[in-house]
Amino acid sequence: MSAPSSWPSAIRALLAELAASGVEEFEFAVADTRLRIRRQPGRAAAPLAMTAVAASAAVSATIVAPLAGIFYRAASPGAEPFVHEGDEIAPGQPIGLIEAMKVFNEVRADRGGRVVRFLVENGQLVGVGDPLLELEEAE
Repeated sequence: MSAPSSWPSAIRALLAELAASGVEEFEFAVADTRLRIRRQPGRAAAPLAMTAVAASAAVSATIVAPLAGIFYRAASPGAEPFVHEGDEIAPGQPIGLIEAMKVFNEVRADRGGRVVRFLVENGQLVGVGDPLLELEEAE
């Protein structure tokens, strides 16, 4: 993809580096501006598509694992998940469980917002500080 000449040279250079590297997705955020660059799915050599979100009234944040173990989105295999993508959650609301040494520990949100996406799969091993889900917080 060739960047328009009106774009700052730093952005043109970044696009060229990412296109050459094979990176599939790159996201960068500063204050209330977020830049996301992503390859079109299913096309290894596809041009990069770019979207920028500027002056938004929301910021992106993550909720991280407080301990290491297996992350579960629901209380049991057949149960409804604690939260779904798109749900509004409040601080202190349960978002999942982490099983560590045969003990199930409830994971609670440390902030409120809208769940954008889960960053780990149900049943996946997580470490302390691993991001579990992405939130869009209202300012």
